[in-house]
Amino acid sequence: LFETLPKRATPERAEFRLYVDRSYKVTGVGAVASGTVNSGTVEAGDELLLGPMADGTFREVEVRSIEMHYHRVDKATAGRIVGIALKGVDEAEIERGMALVPRDSDPEPVREFEAEAMVLNHPTRIQAGYEPVVHVETVSEAAVFEPEGGQLLPGDTGRTRVRFKFRPYLVEEGQRFVFREGSSKGVGTIRGVNPEK
Repeated sequence: LFETLPKRATPERAEFRLYVDRSYKVTGVGAVASGTVNSGTVEAGDELLLGPMADGTFREVEVRSIEMHYHRVDKATAGRIVGIALKGVDEAEIERGMALVPRDSDPEPVREFEAEAMVLNHPTRIQAGYEPVVHVETVSEAAVFEPEGGQLLPGDTGRTRVRFKFRPYLVEEGQRFVFREGSSKGVGTIRGVNPEK
């Protein structure tokens, strides 16, 4: 089961990415997004994109300041848990599961992806239309499964199409996820994405 968990942060030389775990407002500072730096480095003054928003767009933001362990720092690298004060967005617009990426990265919002999934526990079988909650990075969203061949039985590993029910997110091939619904549980790996047009 441990090999199905998300991998540790990638090296600092990779492009910056942070998935928002939570957001809050600080008097005199403004909107703050917190989370673990997945990859790359972020510095005060960096111009980033935040999103995707519910409509699939990304908001241009600027890093006002970075806080780590209650101390202000000039930069943060992969693996660090940080709070990033952002200029250009209100705290109410920042949601768990959104990502911060470099302004020039051209991210593509994804509503639907192909996955290899393993059913760990289910009372009967998973069929087309199954609606668990999918957890990938900090995203926790209801999704609809469409298994290849029409069904997946407990203990099975198989291909399935997964569609986020309410909005797109920034996910990519190779990311691992967990899904659950009641006593049903499973794990999977994203094998291909179908970006929103």
